[in-house]
Amino acid sequence: QFTDPMPGDTLSQNAGWKIYNTSDPSKVYTNEKPLSQLNEQLIADLGISVFIGQSDDAGDRADKSNGTIGYSVEYKDASKPQWLNFVGDDLAGAPIFNFIQTELPTYPNYLLDPDRAFSTFAPWVPFILTDFMQDEPAENPLGWNITPAWLDPSAGIMPQFGSKLQALNNVDIIFTSDTSKWSRCAVVETANAYYTSTTAPGIGLKTEGDKKSLQARSRPSVGKRDNDGDGFPDPDGAKDANGNPLTGMGWFPGYAVDVETGLRLNIFFGENSVYRDFVADALGVGNIGFDMIWNPSSEIVLPSQGQISPLEVFVGGQQYIYVTRSTYDGCAVIRKDLDRTGPIKARDLAVVTWTAIPVLSNDPTVSLLPLNDGLIPNDVTFKLRVDNPYQLAVGNGNFNKYPTYKIEFKGVTAAPLTEAQIPEALAAINVVPNPYLAYSEYETSSFDNKVKITNLPGKCTVTIYALDGRFIRQYERNEVAKPNSPPRTLPPVAINQIEPDVEWNLKNFAGIPIASGVYLIHVEAPGLGERVIKWFGISRQFDPSGL
Repeated sequence: QFTDPMPGDTLSQNAGWKIYNTSDPSKVYTNEKPLSQLNEQLIADLGISVFIGQSDDAGDRADKSNGTIGYSVEYKDASKPQWLNFVGDDLAGAPIFNFIQTELPTYPNYLLDPDRAFSTFAPWVPFILTDFMQDEPAENPLGWNITPAWLDPSAGIMPQFGSKLQALNNVDIIFTSDTSKWSRCAVVETANAYYTSTTAPGIGLKTEGDKKSLQARSRPSVGKRDNDGDGFPDPDGAKDANGNPLTGMGWFPGYAVDVETGLRLNIFFGENSVYRDFVADALGVGNIGFDMIWNPSSEIVLPSQGQISPLEVFVGGQQYIYVTRSTYDGCAVIRKDLDRTGPIKARDLAVVTWTAIPVLSNDPTVSLLPLNDGLIPNDVTFKLRVDNPYQLAVGNGNFNKYPTYKIEFKGVTAAPLTEAQIPEALAAINVVPNPYLAYSEYETSSFDNKVKITNLPGKCTVTIYALDGRFIRQYERNEVAKPNSPPRTLPPVAINQIEPDVEWNLKNFAGIPIASGVYLIHVEAPGLGERVIKWFGISRQFDPSGL
């Protein structure tokens, strides 16, 4: 649990942490240095070290990762098909699928992600990076593209309301057949001007109710079941604030959680309603584009008789998903302003953090379940992780709003490795002299010379601790720089670039010699493993009087 001796709306420079051992509540471990200082601390009796420092933020461009950390997919039943797929940015290199346009300095979002880290990170992409500008022929010869963005002249003002890469949240997105966990949500129109405009490259089709990009669907709000068997969810009879039938509300088959605050989040989806009536019949795509159910198909591009137009780019019915950073309220606030434009709608859409273009896997054995059976054939969780500095946030009310984590160790033993288990390259590391015997005069009982750590691998981190876990010093050996991307560096006070052998200066950073005793030298080498060497320093006093 993170703590702060000066509670307030932000973490102070002296913020720290406590670790509670749930198997022995009497044991509480606290930080020796504040979060403002990068520090590794050994907890000897638990056999672990805690290495904590303040983080950069997503979008800060500290390196080419731009704050991306990791993306994972976990299906509940490994024996069942992995049924969900996505259309990624630049699919097959086709310009019509270039919906994150950051590759050229002339593009509006180039400066946000010039190394395109978020284009390749995951099929879930930051909403703020999606292409909200109508394409010019110089960028795309066809003059149009598929995008989950709000394609509206007002979209460019969203950053004024907090829509930025730094606002990205760490989320779990769960699809489940358990309808009790489904999210009440807005259902929006995903047909944009390329479908509705009568001016080229638009194809002049009408949406149901003439709704525009990311306005609420015009159909009455629906529940979770189809009791009359007509293929559509039954209307739920919901009313708006004026007592009129509510439109554009349905259910997303799952939920989203902010893993840092523990809060459930608003999540919603859309569909392209130009694919209805005679258009749907002619193309053979059924009613999935306007049925108010999240049920994408596997078709990405439909057969074309000539030059491809927006109509043939079906992408599962364009049932885009939108994850927000707003606390779950059944999309009540978002729905209220979806049909507006300008600053009011920009403010609401500024809370959208992640979006995706889902399609069903192109596998004849894969299909969604009927609505009454819960749609989802195999529960699945998507995890998105990006850099986010430790900070106070409105959370679930526990732990005084301070970031709090539970860590579990499974299958870990404290038994040291035998020499046979240590890779040859690590086994060759030596510390000389060891033990170190120093003679000092009069009342001085500490060292002021140097010790060598030899035969180190080309790339490794050497960290030295006192036996009680106090951090003493750290050295970073990096013979070959990371290609095309300088590695993140620790503050100069805590790191030195070194030669093949480390010369450990036995004086601390303040120039005071360390005390006599036992020290632990921890060497961690990527791809090889780690090794801990005990070093003994013995200081004997010399009295010139001969007594």
